[in-house]
Amino acid sequence: MKTPLCFRSLKMDRAKLSFWASLSFLLLVAFPLQARNQLGLGIQFGVPTGLSGKVWLGKANAIDFALYYDIDREVYLHSSYLFQYRDPLSLGIPNLYFYAGIGGFLGDGHWGRRYRDDDAHLGVRIPLGAEIIFLKHFNVFLELVPSTDLIPETDPFFGAALGARFVF
Repeated sequence: MKTPLCFRSLKMDRAKLSFWASLSFLLLVAFPLQARNQLGLGIQFGVPTGLSGKVWLGKANAIDFALYYDIDREVYLHSSYLFQYRDPLSLGIPNLYFYAGIGGFLGDGHWGRRYRDDDAHLGVRIPLGAEIIFLKHFNVFLELVPSTDLIPETDPFFGAALGARFVF
C-alpha cells in the first residue's frame, strides 16, 4: 500500500529539517576550529556518498563525520572518534597516517540502497583507514568500516569510502 501524498511530504519536510539542523551544527563547530588548521571538509564516495569532515584534536586523535542527503528524503549522519598512527608500518611515505576508531550512525530512508524501508536506523561503526596529507591543506583517505545496525534490528554490514578533504 502506498503512503498517502500528505504523509510523504511530511516525511520529506522532516528529512530536510534534519539535514539543515545537522549542517548548521557542523558549521557552528567548524568556524572556531578552522582558525587553527584543525578542520577538514570535503566529499566522500562510497556508502554513503556525501559531505565529509574531520576535526583534529591533536596529533594522535580526531573526530570524523559525514552527512548525506538526497531529494528522495534520505538522510544519513555518522561520527567516529579516531586514533591515528603515523606510518606504523614504516613504509617511508611522508604524511601517511593509519587510523582506527569507533562511532555511531543514524540513517533515515534507504541510503546507499541498503534498506528497503523508511525506518530510522541507528548503529555502531568501526572505521579502519589510511590517510595521506598533501601540502598540509589537502588530504585523501580510504576507509573500510565494519558496522552493525542496533535499531530497528541487529544487522551487521561493511561500508567503504574514498574521499578528499581541504584543511582550513
